[in-house]
Amino acid sequence: MFGKRTLRNAAYVGIVAVILALMDVYSSFGRKDVITDFFNFSQLLFYVTLFAGGLVAARGFADRGVMPAVVNGVLGGLVVSGILAALLAFADSVNFDDLRFIFPNLSPLSGSTLMQGQAELLPGLFLLIMAGALVGGLAGFISQLPMRVQNTIFGAVAAVVIIGVLQGQINRVVTLGDATAIAVTFIAAYLLTNSFGFNSSLEQLLLGLGIGIGGAIIFGLVASLTGMERDTLLRGSQQFSPTLLMLPLTGDLLSLLIFGGAMALFGVLGAVMTSASKQMHDASWYFIAIIVSLGLLASQKNLTIMYAIIITVVMGLTFAIIPTLSQRANTAFFALPRPAKAVNRRVFYITVGVILLVVPPFMGLSLTNTLNLVMIYIIMGVGMNVMIGYAGLLDLGYVASFAIGAYTAGILTSPSILTCPGMVNQAGAFDALRAFEDSVLGLQQICPNLLTFWEAWPIAIIVSAFTGMMLGVPVLRLRGDYLAIVTLGFGEILQRIISSSTFKPIFGGPQGIQRIPVPNLFGVELARSTEVYYLFLLVVALGALVVLRLASSRLGRAWRALRDDEDVAEAMGINLTVAKLLAFGVSSAFSGMGGALFGASLQGIFPNSFVLLVSINVLSLVILGGMGGIPGVFIGAFVLVGMPEILRELRDYRLLAFGVLLVVTMLLRPEGLIPPQPPKLSEQSTAHRKAEAAAEAAGD
Repeated sequence: MFGKRTLRNAAYVGIVAVILALMDVYSSFGRKDVITDFFNFSQLLFYVTLFAGGLVAARGFADRGVMPAVVNGVLGGLVVSGILAALLAFADSVNFDDLRFIFPNLSPLSGSTLMQGQAELLPGLFLLIMAGALVGGLAGFISQLPMRVQNTIFGAVAAVVIIGVLQGQINRVVTLGDATAIAVTFIAAYLLTNSFGFNSSLEQLLLGLGIGIGGAIIFGLVASLTGMERDTLLRGSQQFSPTLLMLPLTGDLLSLLIFGGAMALFGVLGAVMTSASKQMHDASWYFIAIIVSLGLLASQKNLTIMYAIIITVVMGLTFAIIPTLSQRANTAFFALPRPAKAVNRRVFYITVGVILLVVPPFMGLSLTNTLNLVMIYIIMGVGMNVMIGYAGLLDLGYVASFAIGAYTAGILTSPSILTCPGMVNQAGAFDALRAFEDSVLGLQQICPNLLTFWEAWPIAIIVSAFTGMMLGVPVLRLRGDYLAIVTLGFGEILQRIISSSTFKPIFGGPQGIQRIPVPNLFGVELARSTEVYYLFLLVVALGALVVLRLASSRLGRAWRALRDDEDVAEAMGINLTVAKLLAFGVSSAFSGMGGALFGASLQGIFPNSFVLLVSINVLSLVILGGMGGIPGVFIGAFVLVGMPEILRELRDYRLLAFGVLLVVTMLLRPEGLIPPQPPKLSEQSTAHRKAEAAAEAAGD
């Protein structure tokens, strides 16, 4: 009945729980509500710990029936709660000030989450033990459910928790009215296309277009009749007004066309997703579920228990039905002829592009800043992926190219001894700038060699690529750890140079380079985060496209051969020198491109922005997402860079939470979150021949 490892595994979880308790994790977030006035973040962490104890204790009984799993789950929960009870008893028996001297973050445990709100020790211990038994038993029972049901439960609960934790930042992203219009149009087009059995791309496009236009007319009429006032059908009680549904009320022709086009696009997307690849199909449905959940959150000031249940149901249904629908859509997609597949892909990509273009007004300044930072790391990650993912070359000095691009663009676009003849140092250039900025002569008179961002940007990219290739020359024979050490040394040398007072007239020393001008596009300065976002987006899209094309070219195949075995690649006639130097050059060019954008967006650069941690972060996001694939870089950047920024509400514990997330992710997905799939050429050829034979048979 009891497994040999039950007590041991549960004890490990109990030790972790004690460490968290001594760090005051279970008490620090008592005021941070996940579900308003019902469930706070401290309670969440406490019950997750008990659940983990029961789950690890019951995992070994997956094939022995429900009762042994439940019993071991109860035992695991009791072990964890028992260890915490021992901690509470010990803390009650000693002088709290002495304990606080050793653990300065610890707050009084009386009345805390561990004591279940009880001021007295014995009632608190009793409730703690009972909670451990109940939650552990629940974990044991869930461990016996089919994996698909488990994924549905965990996915729905995780979605509600994430929304609850981040509700202060995402409760004004999209209104319930806009979310309803988008979701109803998409789902209606999807269901009707399936009901009619349309497989032709033309039929799907026409039906989706008709449903989208019909949805635009219906929702436009409802919006006009209600006036979109508060407490009306499509607006609810939310204070901020919808964005999409306000367009028909303007009466402006352009606004009506935008509204109709948006609704038509989601109608077409719903129709063509009935015959789409698994990735496109699932991404579309998850987007609709998230939009609806955010709309529900926005309809209230906070996440209440009723809306938490509704969001749980919405996300649970999504996780439950997607596998079945995805399999059907994927089968239909591979039965389509190649032109029809291309049409479906274009519809999906166009929709993604439109969504990304309209994102900043919905997200606000804070989330846009976070997304801009994520895109900088995506640009660098795409370049690092060329090095380690395709060519198999480990570069720990990658931040050097990032710094070279930033400082090259900064020096050429700001007052310096190169752009302002006669200036001795950066401080002198700044003094001259302040003295003459109101002068008729203007800045161009005192600094005739200044370049604009658009003139300096290509130079920064070329300099970064050339420097990367020059670094590659002396390390051509090095592999693995030895290559990593040499590149690490190069990065540290460069960091010392730009920080040194010796080179202050050029690089600005510890003060860096300030007053870097922002990009100016047709007279419009891209100064705000919501404006420079579009430049980042364009660079990310073009960069990903370039690397994807390179990866499928002769050079990309040479890189992969080099990664797998250098000796065999050389024996097959691949020029290792050229392949390696091009990998260094392309990778460094992307890093320099990101560095120039980084400096222009911040309007200044400083040496402490170019430390070893940047290289490690870029390398980590490539490994976390999945080496050798562009989608993995995107996901890795969002998880590694975006999550710590979003979790700032957790204060000092956000890096702890983030570290735990990384460890769990790498244990469960050691190949990365989205590992690249190896090309199955024979299977694709067979499937294509079968599809052609079926089409010919249908034509006969």
